[in-house]
Amino acid sequence: MSVMARNRRKEERVAATGPVLLRRAGLPQMEMVGELRDESPNGFRAAYTEGMLASGDEVEFAAPHRGGSAVVVWSRVFGNQKEAGFLIRRLREGADTGS
Repeated sequence: MSVMARNRRKEERVAATGPVLLRRAGLPQMEMVGELRDESPNGFRAAYTEGMLASGDEVEFAAPHRGGSAVVVWSRVFGNQKEAGFLIRRLREGADTGS
């Protein structure tokens, strides 16, 4: 990661693992299971192989310690692996806000 990219980050990211269920808002039949890569208090990064997400897509998510709604901030594809960064918009009531 470039120094400029690190300097733009407002929150520290910590490594994370575990499954994350992603469901496109308005498309409940379109579920994807991804794998957490890292997280911060207001966002997370996940890898996935099925479906496609683009910047601006809204999703509902469920991870081991929290769930709610998020928006895709960036997305990239390399080979058959896809990765996206998410900004959390709303945590589900009762969801643990810790990372």
